[in-house]
Amino acid sequence: MRKAHDQAIEDAGIGDHFRLYDLRHTFATRAVAGGVDLPTLSAMLGHTSIQMTMRYVHPAEEQKKIAAGALEAFRIAGIVQAIERNRGLTTIPTTVN
Repeated sequence: MRKAHDQAIEDAGIGDHFRLYDLRHTFATRAVAGGVDLPTLSAMLGHTSIQMTMRYVHPAEEQKKIAAGALEAFRIAGIVQAIERNRGLTTIPTTVN
């Protein structure tokens, strides 16, 4: 595999900065960004542990912001549900004009 990879990058004129496992890192990172969970990705990559899989996943800053936003929305929804339970409501009432 290594010889084929080395020959392919030489033929393409890419140079030495493109390593054999770069595409594997890209795949893992994009799979997680696309919603694939870590246990499934770990199985797809043939890893025996999620720790090994995590070596291949490199979340971008935008992904981190999206995740933080999702957690904040979840937190707010929980607060709203707690308020509704304390008031004995099933939904927040709206005013009808």
